[in-house]
Amino acid sequence: TPVVPKNNDDPTGWSAIQNDASVRSQLAALPNGGITVNKNVCVNPTQTSCTTVGGLPQETISMLASLRSKCGGKIAVTGGTEAGHSSHGPGKNPVDLSLNDGTLESCIRSFPAGPAKNFCKVTYSQFGYTFCDERGVAHWHVFK
Repeated sequence: TPVVPKNNDDPTGWSAIQNDASVRSQLAALPNGGITVNKNVCVNPTQTSCTTVGGLPQETISMLASLRSKCGGKIAVTGGTEAGHSSHGPGKNPVDLSLNDGTLESCIRSFPAGPAKNFCKVTYSQFGYTFCDERGVAHWHVFK
């Protein structure tokens, strides 16, 4: 676990990193194979070649649990609260999911059509969230 520096320059970011193991455990323990995270936790709040899920709101974790219950296939978080995203961060609901499992993709594509967004090829709505097949990036951008 990364150690918070004495100057604690980013309390929200460091808190998310410290909380990451707990959220990963919650996701892994979900039924039907749980949910994985594609990369190790970030070692500081400015790192970008990592995936941090600590700091995800409980409502986002609940949505992921609902998705896991409804859909088969492998679910992997590829973007959480780490730096490098314009809409992600500790306390914010967006999460990115891998677009590499046909079973999961078929399930999401069976959801009702969602609102049109310029940055999405297509969107679907379920559990109060929008599932966006994001243009130029091979992942589902899931947000409220």
